[in-house]
Amino acid sequence: MAILNSLMMTATGSGDTCEALEGELWAAGYGGRYMGFGDADNVSTLTQVGALTDWTNNGGSWEQRQHHIIKKNGTLWAWGYNNQGGIGNGDVTYANVCSPIQIGALTDWAQVSTSYLFTAATKTDGTLWVWGNNATGQLGQGDTTGVISPVQVGSLTDWASVTVHTYNILALKTDGTIWSWGSNDYGQQGHGDTTARCSPVQIGSATNWIAIELGPEVMRALALA
Repeated sequence: MAILNSLMMTATGSGDTCEALEGELWAAGYGGRYMGFGDADNVSTLTQVGALTDWTNNGGSWEQRQHHIIKKNGTLWAWGYNNQGGIGNGDVTYANVCSPIQIGALTDWAQVSTSYLFTAATKTDGTLWVWGNNATGQLGQGDTTGVISPVQVGSLTDWASVTVHTYNILALKTDGTIWSWGSNDYGQQGHGDTTARCSPVQIGSATNWIAIELGPEVMRALALA
């Protein structure tokens, strides 16, 4: 399925450092209400989302009609389609969010990945958090019960990054191991079977993984030679 809207930012910062750039957020495409423009219909010209200039380029994720982004101050913001609580604002009615809202009050979010059904994010303390739909156990809670606000996956503090897609989740730890759980109809979890899992399970025993990615019914990982 094609992505029907897009976001980009104009940023200020030093291009020769690893620090996050900071700047304005702009968007265009299908369903302005899903891009942060209130009740607007399709937007065919790049238009600034609000007036803030402290969005960063290292902590954003959007898929189809749902958007999450981390500001430079470590706060997490979201808007768009809120099917089954994927926004994370605790709304039991699953009402769509037409303008950016802050998720909670914490300032230690590090990285976020979202699908149109659920979201996962890491914090600067190495913990992993999830919320939204949990039909195949992709929230890693050992069950299939969805949640509408962030909940921690286990108690470990060594998660480095996470990526999600539809009903799957793939995560990288600081020790170079990779872990997966959720739907597994096509063997995309990489465990040599098609069994769904509702808790994190390590893929193999290698400790030299450095990057991960999930796509439709497929996963990819990069390892050091």
